[in-house]
Amino acid sequence: MDPNSARIFSALGMALTDQGKYEEAIIPLEKSLQLEASGGWETHWALGKAYYYRRQYDQALKTSQLALTESNGKAPQIELLVAQSLTAVGRYDDALKLCGIS
Repeated sequence: MDPNSARIFSALGMALTDQGKYEEAIIPLEKSLQLEASGGWETHWALGKAYYYRRQYDQALKTSQLALTESNGKAPQIELLVAQSLTAVGRYDDALKLCGIS
């Protein structure tokens, strides 16, 4: 494995996330973003999801919001993760607004 390939680390982290191995997914996903900060919305979404399921809600919120911005509306499923993260950090009104509920 090329130790300088952001894509390889991203793919590994996403595969681990898909398997529900969230704790194991965090290190390769973070490494991918260290190597290439603009790693794409998919990497940020997978990392946000891993943080969320590891109960690292502040990091999940920050990372999922970045994924949402980077996706330019291409991946509406990210909104759910952002809303869940907002709720987890106690920002209920913001979660309602994101869902279009006033």
